[in-house]
Amino acid sequence: MNKFLLLVFSFVIIGCYNLSAQSRLIWSSTSAYSNAQITESRSFAVDNSGNNYSVNFTQSALSFYVNYVFYAHNAAGVKLWEFTNDSCFTDCNDKYFNIVPIENDGAIFIGAFDDLTGTQVRVKRIDANGNLLWQQYWISPFLFVKPIKSLLDNSGNLIIGLSVNVNITDQEDFAIAKFDTTNGFLDWHIELPDDGSGSNSLSEIISSITVDASDNIYGVGTGSDGTSGVTKNYIFKVDDSGNLDYRRESSYSGGGSNILSLQHDNNGSLYTLGFTGSQPVIEKRRASSGSLIWSEEITKDSSLLSNVGFTVIGNSIFTANNFTYFIPDTSFAGGYWSNQHYILTSLDTSGAMQWQNQYFTTFDSLALQDGYGGAVQLGACNNNLYILSNQHFDALSNKLILHKVDLSGNTIWYDTASVNNDAGIFGFDNNCEIYLSRTFDNFNITEKYATGPLNEIANINESNIFEVYPNPAHEEFTIQFSNEKFKGGSIAIYNSIGALIKHETISENRTTIQLKDFAAGIFLVQFVSTSNEKFTKILVKN
Repeated sequence: MNKFLLLVFSFVIIGCYNLSAQSRLIWSSTSAYSNAQITESRSFAVDNSGNNYSVNFTQSALSFYVNYVFYAHNAAGVKLWEFTNDSCFTDCNDKYFNIVPIENDGAIFIGAFDDLTGTQVRVKRIDANGNLLWQQYWISPFLFVKPIKSLLDNSGNLIIGLSVNVNITDQEDFAIAKFDTTNGFLDWHIELPDDGSGSNSLSEIISSITVDASDNIYGVGTGSDGTSGVTKNYIFKVDDSGNLDYRRESSYSGGGSNILSLQHDNNGSLYTLGFTGSQPVIEKRRASSGSLIWSEEITKDSSLLSNVGFTVIGNSIFTANNFTYFIPDTSFAGGYWSNQHYILTSLDTSGAMQWQNQYFTTFDSLALQDGYGGAVQLGACNNNLYILSNQHFDALSNKLILHKVDLSGNTIWYDTASVNNDAGIFGFDNNCEIYLSRTFDNFNITEKYATGPLNEIANINESNIFEVYPNPAHEEFTIQFSNEKFKGGSIAIYNSIGALIKHETISENRTTIQLKDFAAGIFLVQFVSTSNEKFTKILVKN
């Protein structure tokens, strides 16, 4: 099974149901810390078996203390454990940014700590039962440090790409650190100072790292100086012992440019996706030396394009880009930008265009031109492409769309079952099922979507706590509990803009709820048990 996850942007959207879409939602589960007045999802990851992990930033409405809470759910949506990091008042200096799953054995959570006393990289490993196996506080030699991207190499070691301040004079520099996963001890670290110094130094931020079969580490990132307007983009290679093999400036540096992500293939080549300041660019380079083989711009008539992500499958490169148009008029501003949509473009590994398609442009009513919409994530699994996007349906409602496309650019299906919330992040299990995590109404929501035949959705795991039927519903729906011990509690129903529209205490194994006064739309049905466990389903009213 071959799967890739690519860069994510975040927007706030309003989900809206579309009868022409194929609903593939299997289950929906919520997580929130008790008495939390703020819940913000900070990171999410899935292992091959479908165990999924999230980190929430929370603040208590009672004490106003904030903390980071780690959650684990299995492939059936059942919460495995909850782990609360040490709390602090008003703001936590102990911040967690990355999650790296250990297959069927929990996950590693990577963060940083900084205050007047110094800075640390903080790493926790929590096992499948929610037990803290170890935690390491690496007192780094930096004035500032932040983990950007983390992964395991082929030997099972933890590789972290960092943004760091080395000294008072220089700005941020690229850095890489390697930790073993048995006890979290640091093996080595390397920082890559830029070419300038003093007033000419660049603030350099890693955007992506990857590891090849020999555990060589490749990274890309952007260095900029806001005072001088200088921007440079780099690609570099670090070997398994932490030695720098090369560091090269990319060919698309300059004002407004950036370098987003990279991948390597099995033929000794690297591919990067960047932006020149005016157009997206794909580059192919030799992994051994970093030397450029070719560089190709991605264009679409007169539109302005931005990058979402890319992937390399076989002898083809697939990139997702948002596009928008400037519409001139006679106003003082001289015009406005249209809402965003997205295109997929396929190139061969020689850089030649294979095809380019746009999607869902008819979903935009043009009723409100505010630059809204566009793709937020591209992923690939088993030779299919998956895109998560926002679409501007009309002036009042928007769509969050999961979209499956074959390698010829043909739509296989799309799904609009999600409710109003942040677009969030998705990941795949070994069967290419999608796990989508985001924040909604002060809860973290994780949903599972089937990507195969629709009849797979009916085979919901028996460990789900309750079912909602019929779905879609008309004048009423029934809540059926699969386990007697969970029937006591309350049901809260929220509409698509997050407003609470009904709340009932229930005590029976099966309860019917009236919907006669509800407008048509999609609703979030949340059950809160007497022990304060929370479970969520999606309901659609015709």
